[in-house]
Amino acid sequence: MSHVFISYVRDDQEIVDFLCDELRSHGIEIWLDRDSIKPGLRWRSAIRKAITEGTFFIACFSRSYNERNRTYMNEEITTAIDELRTHSSDTAWFIPVLITEASVPDLEIGAGATLKDIQQVELYKNWDEGMRRIIQTISPAGKQFSARRYRIGNVQSDVYMDILGGGDHYFDRSNLKFEYKHEWSSLPEPIEKDRVSRIANMEREAKDKGQIFFNGPAISLRSFDLNVIQSMNGKEEKKITLHLRPTCWHDFALANRNIDEKILVGKSYKTIKEEYADENNLVTTRNVDWIQLTNILTVSIVMLTRDNWTLLGRRTKRVDNASDVFTASAAENIHRWKDEPSNFDNPWSLPKEFSKGGSNVTWDYKPSACPNPFFTVLRGIREEVAGEVAQAATVDDIKFLSLAWNFANFQPHLYAFLKVDMRQNEIERILSASRGDDSWETNLVPVAFEPSGQLKNYLKNEKWAEVSKGAILRSLVHVHGYEEVNKALL
Repeated sequence: MSHVFISYVRDDQEIVDFLCDELRSHGIEIWLDRDSIKPGLRWRSAIRKAITEGTFFIACFSRSYNERNRTYMNEEITTAIDELRTHSSDTAWFIPVLITEASVPDLEIGAGATLKDIQQVELYKNWDEGMRRIIQTISPAGKQFSARRYRIGNVQSDVYMDILGGGDHYFDRSNLKFEYKHEWSSLPEPIEKDRVSRIANMEREAKDKGQIFFNGPAISLRSFDLNVIQSMNGKEEKKITLHLRPTCWHDFALANRNIDEKILVGKSYKTIKEEYADENNLVTTRNVDWIQLTNILTVSIVMLTRDNWTLLGRRTKRVDNASDVFTASAAENIHRWKDEPSNFDNPWSLPKEFSKGGSNVTWDYKPSACPNPFFTVLRGIREEVAGEVAQAATVDDIKFLSLAWNFANFQPHLYAFLKVDMRQNEIERILSASRGDDSWETNLVPVAFEPSGQLKNYLKNEKWAEVSKGAILRSLVHVHGYEEVNKALL
């Protein structure tokens, strides 16, 4: 259940309604006792459940609250304090809001702290500033920061979009940062059990099919920060930080192979997916650090020429279970050793793979720096399109439009938009002479980058990799604007 619980006394109903209306206008779901308890339910149990399952608890303190000797709000606060003790001390959950001049009760919340030690919002002093602070805490970018299935016109992509980047905002070198922590995270116990034998079975199956099971070191997206700051001109700016950790293909394959396995949780059975990566939590938390299944961060790339053409990929019959499926121009997974800068002090230095010609990788390999998503884009163009095209682009040409999450296999995708200073006929000449090493994966289809005509026909009538469809839709909005694209795709 994704909601904010509002606790208040009846005397303050009018001002609380005003507060709730403004929160709802920012796409925030509110739980109010008088609106949310269905007839026939036991109201005490319903309130307790709503508090413990809420994403935030707002306590509206006022003069009326202070003057009352008895109010059910006290029982709600007691329940909320019990729940608060289960949360990390550096994570906001209980938000004291002063809707009139009032005092917060000096109730113990654990570790020697009381409710008075929690930062308050004095809404009665400055309503606009107070609401801004509340909304930034609950939903840091307001309407633009939401996890939702992406749909434009009559075309829907089965991925969660706008986790990062709403509207037409994008992230480049100046406002996208990344941190790497070399800390291996084990998988949940139901997947870790019989690990050695399960991996051996996967490798044996691959060998029997004549396939290579690559188990190199890849990157897991552990969490991200949406840092909203106020710039000198008074406008809000977003500074995104991605927190990356190591993972491997064995873990990724194990997690995806066993997600529908039933396990006992308490007194009932759940699938591993439901227990460790329930997609409803994405909407609730708007973050990814609660996902305990291994994910691999992938970059989906939409490339645009000077004369407004793009290249779509169309999977060949050599790609298992996906022949004839349409994709974006290229896609690459971030690898520790392929996308790590060669110079620790310069994150924009050439990756080690470029400067040293690759390296042998072992499990105790310790990177000297942080893998760089911008390099991944250039590597993807080099390997799946052509090396000469990749050489015509730089990291300054790359814009990340969104982070989208594909829950079919728990894989996050950074949507990269790349303008290449070449015309379509130049690129076709290059492709006919020499394609990248991974050209066997896709045939490349040139198409005018307009939300109508041939591209519209492809989006509506062809089979797509859902993350690639999302990348195309998001890039169309970036180039042509939401209204034009929405109207064209209706």
